[in-house]
Amino acid sequence: MGANFWDMWLGVSTENCSPMGPVTVHSSSPNMEHPLAPLEVFLDLNFNERDQDKFFMHIIQWAQQREGLLHLCCKTLRISEVPFQRVRRVLDRVRLDCIQEVKVNCTWDLPTLGTFALYLGQMSNLQKLFFLEELAEEEEDEEWEEEGEEEEQQEEEQELREEEELEKEEQEQKEEEQEWEEEEELDREEQEWEEAGEQEWERQEQEEQQSFSQFLSQMLRLWHLRELYMRSPSFLPGRLDQMLRCLQTPLDLLCLTYCQRLTHSDLTHLFQCPNLRQLEILHLFGLSLADFSEPLRALLEAVAPTLQDLGLDKCGMADSQVEAILPVLSRCHQLRKFAFRPICNLRLSSSELRRSSPFTLKFLLGHSLFSSSLLFLFNLFRISVEVKIGHDFPRVFTGNSATHAEYFPGQHPPHQTH
Repeated sequence: MGANFWDMWLGVSTENCSPMGPVTVHSSSPNMEHPLAPLEVFLDLNFNERDQDKFFMHIIQWAQQREGLLHLCCKTLRISEVPFQRVRRVLDRVRLDCIQEVKVNCTWDLPTLGTFALYLGQMSNLQKLFFLEELAEEEEDEEWEEEGEEEEQQEEEQELREEEELEKEEQEQKEEEQEWEEEEELDREEQEWEEAGEQEWERQEQEEQQSFSQFLSQMLRLWHLRELYMRSPSFLPGRLDQMLRCLQTPLDLLCLTYCQRLTHSDLTHLFQCPNLRQLEILHLFGLSLADFSEPLRALLEAVAPTLQDLGLDKCGMADSQVEAILPVLSRCHQLRKFAFRPICNLRLSSSELRRSSPFTLKFLLGHSLFSSSLLFLFNLFRISVEVKIGHDFPRVFTGNSATHAEYFPGQHPPHQTH
């Protein structure tokens, strides 16, 4: 193309710079009757370094100089801990309907989330949405101070004592009256502060709810969303049910990690959501599912025809709860990966392992499963796999080290080291 590409694209005459002499454009040229469509320039936006601002602004200025002749398009948008104002300057100049993946890796308050939602709603072809917040523990320390005052008096001569005592009584009476006035004033100020605080809290609560409602209204426009990842988002507790109701199409993937503050109502609606009935991948890490065995079993029953990958790590589930879902897992014919870390030694019967093993080809299990009867368990796996899927033995990942091992019929499993 050379340096003259953009001049040729813009229709600028090239006769002064062309080595071949002037170019004759015939009136019958198709470019005269049918102008070229705007050129689409694709770039990925990753807002994590200040140095990139100059690059993005240079691209925007370059595009503005060719307004109407090209469109800036983006398929992937990633936002880390940067001021949202920096992001807005670029998003205002990009075709948002081209974006297919958005990853927000920062902590936003609800007003900022509501503002971002106005851009999110224009991403009509969005397929993957990430909200990832860094894990943090907040500790509040309160300090109380006590003050005490002690007064000492000296005795004076007898003839002056009565007069001094009288003056003292009068002074004490004045001080008591002054203290009462000060206490009343403090009570009035405290009441005013409480009323002002309540009004401010109500105002903030109303503003946050309006911002979240704006976010939900834009979620309703995401007709192609298929994958939703959320790690400890501060806006989610108590609102998960509202967010799930805004899903317009069934999800293929749902990943919730370290959302310990989700309420009982949140989890109840999670397992009842109709748009989670076709999941291929379900990861629930760091949630408290001890009281949700039956809702979880019902959800797994619903997704049995499609589920390929299941993760239930650090969910506080006891052995009996895991045993309760094994019959359902045996009906998940597409299941290829099951991630689970038991809270104590897991003891499963051979019949339970026999029912579930044909379809769970990859495991991420705690070391507790691999006991002295390891060889017997491998034999169970080997028999089931031979009958169901041929001679490929399931790949087994053990413990935290996730060491890879493969076995085949007729082979003795190698010694396991911990």
